[in-house]
Amino acid sequence: MVCANATGNHRLPLLVIGKSKKPRAFKNLNMNALPVNYYAQKSAWMDQTIFFDWFHKVFVPQVKVHLAEQQLPQKALLLMDNAPTHPSGELKSDDGNITYLFLPTNTTPLIQPMDQGIIENMKRRYRKYFIESLLSSDDAIDIKEFWKKYTIKDAIFNVASAWADLSVSNLKNGWNKLWPEMIPCESEETEPVSVEEIVQLCNNGLHSEILSTKEVTDWLENDKQDGGSEILNDEQIILNVTAVEEEEIDEDVEDSGLDLKPLTSHSEAEAMLSKCIDWFEVQEESNATQVLLLRQIRNITAKKKRIKKPN
Repeated sequence: MVCANATGNHRLPLLVIGKSKKPRAFKNLNMNALPVNYYAQKSAWMDQTIFFDWFHKVFVPQVKVHLAEQQLPQKALLLMDNAPTHPSGELKSDDGNITYLFLPTNTTPLIQPMDQGIIENMKRRYRKYFIESLLSSDDAIDIKEFWKKYTIKDAIFNVASAWADLSVSNLKNGWNKLWPEMIPCESEETEPVSVEEIVQLCNNGLHSEILSTKEVTDWLENDKQDGGSEILNDEQIILNVTAVEEEEIDEDVEDSGLDLKPLTSHSEAEAMLSKCIDWFEVQEESNATQVLLLRQIRNITAKKKRIKKPN
């Protein structure tokens, strides 16, 4: 699920729903390192329980921080389409200053800001990153083998990158139909990923039959009608909660073909990061901020190695 404000200067981390509370690909992973808010549900669908939790634990706190940083009044309105999985009762912050409003029924394709090219643009970028991951892998020739090793963690980082790559202008322009009086955004708009770009990427890199524009278009749009939600009765809610709790004991069905890699030692990590820094510093795309960040990460590994802290 995507969420951003009307000025485009505050996008919340994506809400991602998987079937397992702790997928195998998350083993030993610091969950705070995930660039999304991850939830588990037996069918990987949005439901009212998840939405309620997200609203109070993610949306309200992060919006309050943003408003404080911008020196704005602590008031906000969450606009939602009238999906059955969105809470039907009252939904507001404890102080009552942050609440919600449903858009009129059947208006989502017409005025819902995120449906004005934002979600589509993000999905196309994700699929582009997916193809690039395939082409850069050792299993690029064997697509089935790559797919077996492609984990939910890989997908999360790729879709988070796609979301982060959307410009402020992209996000702001999504509100034009709903709020045309908003001041136009002056930031440069990111070029959307075109069908032709993905066709060229596939046909130049994949050792398979040539893909047509129609085939790629069908692939890009195959989930266009997927609402991402389902209505659950009380029995189904209980079953979902039970299933998620059971998976804490019996590891997940996602990433079932994944061979877990051994943990990298602190010494190995420091050496690899040093090589990475040496390589990146001479690339024309590098800048001081990125190099400093890499050096800070390397310093963490060096410190851990010095104090001989176990991995």
